[in-house]
Amino acid sequence: MELLIYTEPVNSLKERIEKFAEQLETEGRLIPVPPEDLHSTLFRGEIGEQYKGNLIGILTKLSEDGRPFIEKGIKKVKKVGEGSLILELEGRGLMSLHNKILSELGRSLPNIKGVYSEHFRHNYNPHITIGTLIGGVPQFLPSNLIGWQGWVNYFNLAVKEGEEWKKVETFGFVDLRSYW
Repeated sequence: MELLIYTEPVNSLKERIEKFAEQLETEGRLIPVPPEDLHSTLFRGEIGEQYKGNLIGILTKLSEDGRPFIEKGIKKVKKVGEGSLILELEGRGLMSLHNKILSELGRSLPNIKGVYSEHFRHNYNPHITIGTLIGGVPQFLPSNLIGWQGWVNYFNLAVKEGEEWKKVETFGFVDLRSYW
């Protein structure tokens, strides 16, 4: 079973990314990712179907033990690979969550295989892919993306069915702000 653990940008950031992508698309410089597919990958891998219950239990425990955190902005716009345009995130909170997920999965599910294991741990680069670039990389970030900050309150698990990803479950953090 191929799996993806990811976060989604909050609506305020998603709207800003959509506007930026639309501008580049209008200029003929980008084939954008559909807005509903914008995400930041925390882990992508494969496990046997028989371990799905264990996986959900591990992710539930991580969400119960975790707390919402503020992600502090976008560092830069960058081209990677064959032409993907990404927004590279500051990512300290995402890095911490990524490492916790890797540690727990590695300890509890020894047969799990990471699809992009060369991008794990210290090589992990939190980002959001916004589309396929046609032409040069934009030399600027729009001012409404610079310095953006937002809460990360949950993460998701999706599994691949055929060529499509299907969201299986959302894991929310306990938000202690509501108790203050």
